[in-house]
Amino acid sequence: MVNLSPELQFCYILMRRVCAAVQIAVLATLFNLQFFLQAKL
Repeated sequence: MVNLSPELQFCYILMRRVCAAVQIAVLATLFNLQFFLQAKL
């Protein structure tokens, strides 16, 4: 692990949380879209 300054560590953690939230949102959207399309057919 590289010794980062507190500001960089904070940015890194924030970015990882944002990326995780985006992934969850995309998966949820795809899942809901698939469900919606199946319900229409």
